[in-house]
Amino acid sequence: MKNFKFHQSLRKRCLTASSLARLAGVGRSHLSQVINGKPGRGGHTRRKIARHLTEEELRLLGWDAEGRVIAVN
Repeated sequence: MKNFKFHQSLRKRCLTASSLARLAGVGRSHLSQVINGKPGRGGHTRRKIARHLTEEELRLLGWDAEGRVIAVN
């Protein structure tokens, strides 16, 4: 799984990708596409998702608190 550590972090908080999608008000498949960096998906949805993530989860995805993709060294 590409984002295994991210999903592990969600599970520690008793969240699944489906529950995160529900919290953010987006579909499960759309959430998956955004998390996996599919071109043409993102911006607005990343901001909606980012509101529900911890700093660690944002770092694992390479996003800042506003949902913008940041360079990961």
